[in-house]
Amino acid sequence: MTKGSAYEDAGLLNALKNIVSVVDKHQEEVKGLIRALFVVDKIEESNELQLEFASLISSVDRNMTTIWPSYLEAHIITGPIREMYRDVNGCVLLPTDNENLMPQRINLSSEMIAPLIRKNVFWKMQIWDENK
Repeated sequence: MTKGSAYEDAGLLNALKNIVSVVDKHQEEVKGLIRALFVVDKIEESNELQLEFASLISSVDRNMTTIWPSYLEAHIITGPIREMYRDVNGCVLLPTDNENLMPQRINLSSEMIAPLIRKNVFWKMQIWDENK
């Protein structure tokens, strides 16, 4: 990713997507670590880890719709504007004065599709949630 390049925005979205993926994958590991800390009598550390990881997941969830909105406006589409006019054969066909300025289709590249954080991973210890 080169700063200031035509595809910098796409590179940033891919980097953010990787961060979300790493956070999601760490849910199982954090679950085991919270329990292990509790078993070896590191009660405060176990509770602190759960609170911090819950805060991280909450922060990621809260910012997902800002980073990947549910609808697109023209200024949100990544890459150079000419890419909007690339047809299925890979040719860029810019409109002439007499044509509709909107392209027939807009390709959504993978970085424009929001990643997911699984909600069905039960990594929290209930004892810490009950003490709130």
